[in-house]
Amino acid sequence: MVQSVYQDDLEYFLNTQEADLGEMGDEVDHLLSTGFLARGGRTMGRDDFFPKRKPNHSYYGKLVYDILKVEKI
Repeated sequence: MVQSVYQDDLEYFLNTQEADLGEMGDEVDHLLSTGFLARGGRTMGRDDFFPKRKPNHSYYGKLVYDILKVEKI
């Protein structure tokens, strides 16, 4: 993942809190394609599925974020 991401996108990822991530843009697209971010979905009822537009840190994105943020301190 780290080898595949652009440096500017990695800096955006590390310097932007998850709640403040944009929904669209080159950085978000690149981070989605490398696995740092994921777009989940949510279920409103048993048969209803509404895609979630706002990206979140993926499982591995959270691990990388936590490791690299700790290293910066």
